[in-house]
Amino acid sequence: MQAIQNITLETFLPLSRMRDLAGTAHASYLDAKPFPHVVFDNFFDPALLDLVLEEFPQPGQIKWQSFDNLQEVKLGVGNRNLVRTGDAVVDVSPEFQDFPAVLERRHRYRQPDSRSGVRGGGLHQIVPGGKLGVHADFNRHRDYNLDRRLNLLLYLNKNWRDEYDGFLQLWDRDMTGCAAKVAPLFNRVMVFGTTDFTYHGHPIRCSARRA
Repeated sequence: MQAIQNITLETFLPLSRMRDLAGTAHASYLDAKPFPHVVFDNFFDPALLDLVLEEFPQPGQIKWQSFDNLQEVKLGVGNRNLVRTGDAVVDVSPEFQDFPAVLERRHRYRQPDSRSGVRGGGLHQIVPGGKLGVHADFNRHRDYNLDRRLNLLLYLNKNWRDEYDGFLQLWDRDMTGCAAKVAPLFNRVMVFGTTDFTYHGHPIRCSARRA
């Protein structure tokens, strides 16, 4: 906890950088193919993410939800259970939710409704041999019937290699093939719109330790 106390508020929540990125990336986000998305590298202070990575729970360390079927092989834990991980993970996760709000204001979306929480958010881990089949995420909140506008991913993979086969694939609207790939590099943020046709995943089984 002492290490976290030595990190400034701007490190945890770089609002000025968030606003700058939201403005300069507006056009590239809208023009990206096969659907609106944008990638930001070196988003956070690396010292902060080093703490997060150090505390990131290993398989069996916490009560992960396990997914093992034809579509996906992975581990996940929702935001409500993050208190069992570590101080850095707990502190960063809720603060990180502010960036989608900044983007939504920039794109003139309705302000996020505080009732909805961040359904589907939390920690996700792809173990060796894991995968995530190509799919489109839900875009309506089942309890409040609210729109889900944006997905935001933060990657924590250090020393990533292309041969690990963990690229996030973005598929075209007709699901005929992969149109773009995003490498899951450490301190990389990936933001994309959530619709019925934002197909994404990594159907190739990953050989790396984490994704």
